Amino acid sequence: VYEPFMNILKRVKYLHALLDILMGNDMANDLITVNREPSEIEAERAVQARIQNIKALMKNGYRHFVLFNLPDLSLTPRYQAKSKSEKENAQKCSEYFNKLLAEKCKELEELYPHCSFDVFDVNGLFSEAYNSPGKYGFEEDKLRTPFTKSKDFKIDEKKHLSPSTGYMFWDDVHPTADLHAFLAEKFYEKYSIEYHFSAPQVEAIQSEELDISEKDLLTAFEKHYKRHWDMDRHGFFGSLRKSKINLKDLTLDKIFQHALYGGGQRSREVLEDLQWINKAGDVDLNIPVLKEAMGRVLAEHGGLKKELN
Repeated sequence: VYEPFMNILKRVKYLHALLDILMGNDMANDLITVNREPSEIEAERAVQARIQNIKALMKNGYRHFVLFNLPDLSLTPRYQAKSKSEKENAQKCSEYFNKLLAEKCKELEELYPHCSFDVFDVNGLFSEAYNSPGKYGFEEDKLRTPFTKSKDFKIDEKKHLSPSTGYMFWDDVHPTADLHAFLAEKFYEKYSIEYHFSAPQVEAIQSEELDISEKDLLTAFEKHYKRHWDMDRHGFFGSLRKSKINLKDLTLDKIFQHALYGGGQRSREVLEDLQWINKAGDVDLNIPVLKEAMGRVLAEHGGLKKELN
């Protein structure tokens, strides 16, 4: 999943086309199509793949992300036809995926305060429609029947269509166009208030001033640095690695001083991961407190940046 995504992303970057919202793909495929049965391990892998995709997008200038959580898979015709234990497992794995996705998005909010992250509650809307089908144009006696297996399934040879009126499921897993339309309408209702659905101007994104406090930036640095430090300590020669920055007495000035002039390679890597600076050591985000701190540190060194060896 990850490599094809990266190939697409490289083409998008080349065209300088930036999308502001990332919408989840077919998450059910990760759990019950690729795999024989859903499991918590596969749920963890699916969530991690989405986090990898988000981080790759962030490195290419994307800032606003909306991911879809997963509907209760036990309600699909496939699992309604299975045993009680199999239905319970499908429900448990769906809930676990959603819990983990929400936790990871919360972590991203703390690590990258210049970006926005949200989870669109497909699960809640899906359950609402399933429990009150008549309210949304679906029929209760068709909930457990895939449209393609029903007596109503007839294809219009000229239009190549087969209206699935009243059905929630096209096959034993995938929703019908009507259910997709219902979710799309709810999505637009929620996010059209916060976002403009149009192709963003790259120059406007890069020059946008971001009002983020020094406290939030320091929190993000500390969390990110600790992760890097933990990985280094558990790697080869981990016992020989030392941290030379005092996380209990952090300021933005001290971070830049350590990363750019104090030999703090790990700190510099963290700053690049957080997108505070680019490979050349220049501030990469239009955050006033960040630019002011860098300006003070550069002034102390005559405006010269020390190259990273």
